Amino acid sequence: MLFRRLGLGVAAGLVALVGAGFLLAAAVQGLERVFHPPAAAAIVGGALVLLATILLVAALRRGPVRRRFAVSDVAVAALGLAVRLLRDSPGKALIAAVVAGLLSEWLGERESGEKAKRTARK
Repeated sequence: MLFRRLGLGVAAGLVALVGAGFLLAAAVQGLERVFHPPAAAAIVGGALVLLATILLVAALRRGPVRRRFAVSDVAVAALGLAVRLLRDSPGKALIAAVVAGLLSEWLGERESGEKAKRTARK
């Protein structure tokens, strides 16, 4: 019974991965109507790397997440800016992504250091 459930779970995972692959292929093909094929692939690849980075940061984060602003508004504005920058200058978009990642990491370390100082004072 256990092996049957395990086998069905593995099969469901494989089918889900194949489905995700088809969805990614459809996303690239859809973006190819608006952008050049390499740019469309770069957009989808960049979105996947961004998603993986967000998931990794969330997994490594120790405390509860505090939100100071509406994430959806900022995300929509940043996505619009990223698409415009990628369309105008892919090289600058890559540099901006690296700088944004470094800045995010630095701000996160700075905030966690300030939190540790406040905790030590109490």
